[in-house]
Amino acid sequence: MSDFTSFVEDVRYKVRGLRGVLPADQSSIAVPSELWNSASSILKYVLDLSSQELEKIRFHAGYMTGSIDMFRFTYSTPSQHDVEQYVNDIGYRHAISDLPERLWIGEPIESYFPHPIGLEWRGRIVNSDVTRYQECIADLWRAGIISSIEGNPDRSTILEIGGGYGGLAHQMSAVLGNHATVVICDLPLMLFYAAVFLAHHNKEKRILFFDGTEPEKLTDTERWDIILSPPGQIETVLTTIGCNMVINMISFQEMTETQIREYCTLSQRYGASVLYSVNKERHPLNRDLISLTSLFESCGYVLHPSPDYYDRWFTREDVNGYHTTRTYFVELNADGAARFAIDFIPVHQIRTTPNPVVAYQLKRE
Repeated sequence: MSDFTSFVEDVRYKVRGLRGVLPADQSSIAVPSELWNSASSILKYVLDLSSQELEKIRFHAGYMTGSIDMFRFTYSTPSQHDVEQYVNDIGYRHAISDLPERLWIGEPIESYFPHPIGLEWRGRIVNSDVTRYQECIADLWRAGIISSIEGNPDRSTILEIGGGYGGLAHQMSAVLGNHATVVICDLPLMLFYAAVFLAHHNKEKRILFFDGTEPEKLTDTERWDIILSPPGQIETVLTTIGCNMVINMISFQEMTETQIREYCTLSQRYGASVLYSVNKERHPLNRDLISLTSLFESCGYVLHPSPDYYDRWFTREDVNGYHTTRTYFVELNADGAARFAIDFIPVHQIRTTPNPVVAYQLKRE
């Protein structure tokens, strides 16, 4: 049995056990929204796939991300597409405009596809999913956060809440290397997707799936590059290794208000002062959340840029506003005092499909 197969089977066993356990406290972060309950009933089929079939997990994740690139490029040749136009349309060129080339990222190669999932541009496979992750890395660099992590003699902890199939964690771990441990907190089923993808593409990385057993494994922070934790176990993880910053991309919008509040409180309690959020006000089908911006404000958090910047484009109540992605650096300070200086320079709206994205430019000192 290969190391990959052994790891996958161990995680599969643990996930199946965890999925049968629901917390007694129904206000827990472990209780998903009705939207995610419905989605899980569809996505759970991966638990029954063989280890060999699971090596194709990126294909199955296409249904999770909603990206059409998975199907757009699979059965077409690169010569059928205008690469330069494509990198402009998806925003990738804008994302790397002033970024050091060492921070440019690309889609991992999937050998079972007839063509890469995206188009090759300057030595990297680029697609809309990768662009989202590239925008995150670019923002963190322009805000000085990556430089701070790289300059820290101690290993940092980056918590990603709702890591999906593990795409961002893969890129963040590659960019930061031994400077940081990336922790994903997600529902057990989603962690299975992430565990498989990350193990498949990071054979040299040290990955821990923490289900609450063997807590002594957490004490050696240097031992792990990536830690995967269900919501019910995340407090144990953060108690041991702390938390320097938090990332949430396209996930809060699908949660309940209670989940979001508890995640923010938990992050603040264990040391995080800044949350990087890229979300719509709410997913159109999520009836357990009214407005993410309003929720942040009700907690007294300071948002960069000010919500007024986005409100000038779409109001929160406008149906279009729910489809507009808003990027915030959220200061998790209960006293509402701003301590994190970020200068946003408004620029034009660079992308209108499939969802409107209001553009901005971070000013790097």
